[in-house]
Amino acid sequence: MERYVSQEALARLEQTLPSLAGRAQMQAKLELAWHLRQRDSARALQLCQLLQQSEPLPSDLLVARCMLVQGEVKWLFGELDLALQLANIAVLIFEREQDAIGLADSYCLLGNIAHEQGQPALRHQSWQIAIEQAQQAGDALRLGAMQALLALSASHSDPQLARQQWQQRLRHDAPNLAPSLLACFQEFQGEIGIFGNMGAGLALLMQAFQGYLSHGNVQRAILVACHIGQHFCHINDFQNALEWQQRGLNLARESAWPGSIGLCLINMGECLRCLGRLEAAQQFMQEGLQHLGALPRSTHCAIGLIMFARLQLAQDDCQQALQTFLIQQHKAALLERYDLESDALLGMARAHLKLGDASAALDVAQQALKLA
Repeated sequence: MERYVSQEALARLEQTLPSLAGRAQMQAKLELAWHLRQRDSARALQLCQLLQQSEPLPSDLLVARCMLVQGEVKWLFGELDLALQLANIAVLIFEREQDAIGLADSYCLLGNIAHEQGQPALRHQSWQIAIEQAQQAGDALRLGAMQALLALSASHSDPQLARQQWQQRLRHDAPNLAPSLLACFQEFQGEIGIFGNMGAGLALLMQAFQGYLSHGNVQRAILVACHIGQHFCHINDFQNALEWQQRGLNLARESAWPGSIGLCLINMGECLRCLGRLEAAQQFMQEGLQHLGALPRSTHCAIGLIMFARLQLAQDDCQQALQTFLIQQHKAALLERYDLESDALLGMARAHLKLGDASAALDVAQQALKLA
């Protein structure tokens, strides 16, 4: 079972259902539920519920795959404890049945859950196991996609090392790449290349967005839309920044995933802050932080609070901004997100300057420089 398929393949799958019966129809419905898990989460859950109650009794592997669908949906909606429980039960079944593909998908989900729980070591360990299981299964698409996840994560903590380790292995211009895998490689190459060649990097990210969206990887499409908006904001192209943030927000609201909605709202607020529209920025950020409240240990929440601290600084609430930056600096260090830790330290330096303490500002700025 592929991880992601095109809209056309999904339509063909759905068209075959009426002509099937018994276990063949059950398997087709399972595949449909799997490929709807991000496109239409409610329908995917409904299909899984019907399959688990169906006659003849479903196989253990079918039940485990249904649990993965349910676990991924719970993860997307921020219900991490339930997601973790479902993923762990799926692991036990897939281990007993010696299903390497099922284990690869389970450990990929466990890594995603660990990411939201602020556990970078566990996330890395889970994704490494997912890679090993994909290798054991001989599944090149899963292997490449999971390597890209690991590479993207590494690029935030040590971009230079990530480039050295992965740039030649995850080439978006390699021949005969499957479209779903191409999007993963385009995202990685776009992110690590963005500061060397902004135009080329943005073009790759836009292609990745379209590839993810057309193959049902909606969560990743939302994330890429946010990143594109951020990059446009960095070069003061606020019109394109807001358009891409809005694109991500529309997808997030349609899906109703709190973490994705919160991230998009925070980024909209950051763009408005850069435009000097502080009141509107505060409204977006406060709403965004409410959505992210269910994921207090997540990277997205840390990003949101750093951006909110920048807003506090723009509003001349320097003492409060300083406190927020300080808290987020420690949080970023725990998350092993040295880029965010550096952002927080630079924010603290600006706050100290505004408060008239040049010596403290210089000291903190030097700490940020060591992380660069």
